[in-house]
Amino acid sequence: MNIDKPLKIMIVDDEKGITRCFKEYFSRKGFVVFEVNDGKSAIEIFEKERPRICFIDVWMASGTHEGVDILKRIKEIEESVYCIMMGPCSDEENTAMRLKELGALHFINGRLDMEDFDRYIKEIENLIVSRS
Repeated sequence: MNIDKPLKIMIVDDEKGITRCFKEYFSRKGFVVFEVNDGKSAIEIFEKERPRICFIDVWMASGTHEGVDILKRIKEIEESVYCIMMGPCSDEENTAMRLKELGALHFINGRLDMEDFDRYIKEIENLIVSRS
């Protein structure tokens, strides 16, 4: 892989335990990681730091689709960002289709498995290299 500097990753989830786990995991792998627990902070950090990859929880503490709003705003700011949406959903197919229409690369429904995240990161690294 010929990527000049460590990739920046932003993790957006209202559960601090999840963002902390992601930060520890990806930091050990050499990524620069920002953990965010609310939508307003997510937009502020994104505008300042411009991470290449964002993992965003669809359902936030408010019980709304705040993650969808975050996705929309981030893609308005920087269309080339790679966003992976996460969260439980009973209508996975329609939700995944809707999120992809809004610019998400993937939607993860249900259990979070770090091996899946490694696979998504590798896929994104390959996309970045192929587009450079």
